[in-house]
Order: sequence, then structure tokens, then C-alpha cells
Amino acid sequence: VCPFLPKGGIAYASGRCQHRTPLHAGSPIPLRLICPHERVPTAEAYSLIQSYARPAGVDRYRKMAGDLLAHADELVNDFEEPVFARTPRLRDLRDRLTRAGAAWAQMTGSGSTIVGAFREHSSRDAARSAFSDVRTESAGTLISPPLCSR
Repeated sequence: VCPFLPKGGIAYASGRCQHRTPLHAGSPIPLRLICPHERVPTAEAYSLIQSYARPAGVDRYRKMAGDLLAHADELVNDFEEPVFARTPRLRDLRDRLTRAGAAWAQMTGSGSTIVGAFREHSSRDAARSAFSDVRTESAGTLISPPLCSR
């Protein structure tokens, strides 16, 4: 699933993002971003990948749209395990987000930022106190209806 910019909304993208299917965006989700000092060079992260998970497919994402966080175990990042093996502190930060109340937490892209999704703004804001040793930012998903379908 990717932002459907600049037209608004979200879309399921396949191929090299050239095939897009608009999706219902659901409700906004409060996010906590953890911005560690450790960096993961993108080329190095790609060199660590041994295999890729098969995408769930557009029909599966449509079923998740009502409550994306209820399907958190299906939202995976193939970069996590090899990058975490190289930089274990990133795994610790992800796990700390979960212990701090995130319904879902994962490394963003090839790293190194970690994002946690919360069901309530108040729990997202309370989680900040668990990260006095690292920079954090409050964020949230933006929901806007698509202006056109393609």
C-alpha cells in the first residue's frame, strides 16, 4: 500500500508502482516515530535481503481497510530481520514501542526509523516517556479521499 500522491487517498501498487488500485483509507492512525542515531545505508540493506515476502494482494488489503491494526501480523517489512541482525538496537527500539502500547511497530523502509501505530492519541503521547534516550516525533496518517481513480 502506498500514498496515492499527489491525488490524495491511498492505493495498492504493484510492479514498480505503475499499476495502482485505489483503496478505502480507513480512519487516521496516531503514530510515534523513533529516530535512532544508527543509520542503515540503503544499498547495504538491499544487499542483506535473501528473500522477499509475497505481497498480500489487493483483495486482502481491501479486507484489512476497516481496521488495519487488527491485521498487524500481516504487515511485514522484509528488511527487518537482516537489518536487525546487523544492528540489534533497532529491534530493541521496535520491541520497546510495542511494550509502550503500540498496536503495531516496525522499521520504516530499509531503516533506520522505527514507527509505532497506536489506537489512541493519548497512548501514542504517553509512549514518548519510554524513549528519553532517543529522538521521537508524534505523527499520524493523513486521510484524504482520492480526487480521481488513476
